[in-house]
Amino acid sequence: MQKGMRINEHQLNLLANKAKVENSLSGPLFRRYIDSAKWQLKWFALQHNILYCYDAEGSQKLNSYTILEGCYVEEIALPTVKEQMQVS
Repeated sequence: MQKGMRINEHQLNLLANKAKVENSLSGPLFRRYIDSAKWQLKWFALQHNILYCYDAEGSQKLNSYTILEGCYVEEIALPTVKEQMQVS
């Protein structure tokens, strides 16, 4: 069983700011909290194995983060509106 991890808040904020500039992937995603049935649009930035969550693209304050240890992230290409119309 993995032990808990200590994270320095100052270092986390520095990494989060760096992720906004040098991110490998970023963009809007819908997020639903455990205590709410509503989905909310948030801005996420992924760098290395940490997924950073912000209220909006220009937000300076980090909302939350998730450490993706042992996870696999793959970018997928969605069809454009034009491609979707051709299929219909």
